[in-house]
Amino acid sequence: MNIIKYAFPTNPIFALLQGLVYLRDQSLRPNFSDFLIITVRPVDQPDEVVAGAKIPASAFRLPLNFDMYPPNIIPGKEAKLDGDLFVRAEVCSTASVPCPKDEISMKADGISKIVKNLPGLPEGIEIRTAASLGLQENASQ
Repeated sequence: MNIIKYAFPTNPIFALLQGLVYLRDQSLRPNFSDFLIITVRPVDQPDEVVAGAKIPASAFRLPLNFDMYPPNIIPGKEAKLDGDLFVRAEVCSTASVPCPKDEISMKADGISKIVKNLPGLPEGIEIRTAASLGLQENASQ
């Protein structure tokens, strides 16, 4: 797959996936002791996590721009990043991955799509859209 990649000249590592996590309701905030768990899953296999990250709430502010790099990929799952991807963000009271359902206080779902044949792009070039993840209270609690 030919994906257009941008990087600073001093940083030869390219982001595989980008996104934005934001609050849909500004009055809701994660607790300082919570964790933000971001998982990536292929659209055709939504139960299989292929990449992810966990960040303590004390280490970020929302809105949060994030990039996924090769170290975020679960070993042996690299080939599953070639198509469209589901991206999920969960605020969890523990650092467990996956987060236990009863410990999720906020969550958001998004998608990162592969786009082809855009006007002005050379033939055969594909780009990956960034995922937009609007956190809201977990309704299943």
